Amino acid sequence: MAVTPPNTNVKMLSSAVRKTVLISLAIAAIGFIVSVIVNFAFLGVGLIVGTLLGALNLRLMDSKVAKAKYEGTKMAKKGIAIQSAGRLLGVTGVILGSGFINVFLAIGILLGIVIFQAVLLLNMLKNLNSSGAF
Repeated sequence: MAVTPPNTNVKMLSSAVRKTVLISLAIAAIGFIVSVIVNFAFLGVGLIVGTLLGALNLRLMDSKVAKAKYEGTKMAKKGIAIQSAGRLLGVTGVILGSGFINVFLAIGILLGIVIFQAVLLLNMLKNLNSSGAF
């Protein structure tokens, strides 16, 4: 049974995701350089790690949602919730574990994830606005 895709422009969405990753990595790289200059290198490393964790989470979620849409079953949708909770628990463990190594590393990871999510949100809002959804 084929599932028809929603009425979205896939090229536009993939472009937004690509822009999000590039912009977030650029911000993290600038943050790394600034943090090394002011002698907080662990904060900069955390920014880069947090941005990469955000990008990895987005890729994993995207593939799971695509699979669930294809299968279309209730169990597939339940799997999304379980795997999302697992990823959230994993990221929380990484942040807490890195906090034992260095507090600035943990703060940097958290800030990297926040920056990635904020850039993703702004890019999606921009694309929705340009497509006439608002």
